Amino acid sequence: MIMRMDRVFIYVGDMERAERFYGEVLGLKHLEGFEGDVMFDSGNVPIMLVPARERGCAKTGADICLWTNDINGDYGRLLVSGVKFFKPPARESWGGWIAGLFDSEGNRIYLIQY
Repeated sequence: MIMRMDRVFIYVGDMERAERFYGEVLGLKHLEGFEGDVMFDSGNVPIMLVPARERGCAKTGADICLWTNDINGDYGRLLVSGVKFFKPPARESWGGWIAGLFDSEGNRIYLIQY
């Protein structure tokens, strides 16, 4: 069952400029990131700045991550209902599971389970 939004990834072309904006201009608290990402506390949902070119992503944009306690069950349920996935559930190097799907408008949404 999908429980809540887990985090928002914002893909940026200039990490230093984006980090200054979110940290100094917006005043968000810097949290420990990983794998070259920079994370900020925005309340209940952290914002992850991701170096777009290093990940082969669009220069700018955002992804939504939804936390689930049953990624395989949600994957099967959504697949049967016609949702198009670009990434089936898979264990990641950091130990959690991720599946990627498109919403009705073509935006990327990730299901994530720790």
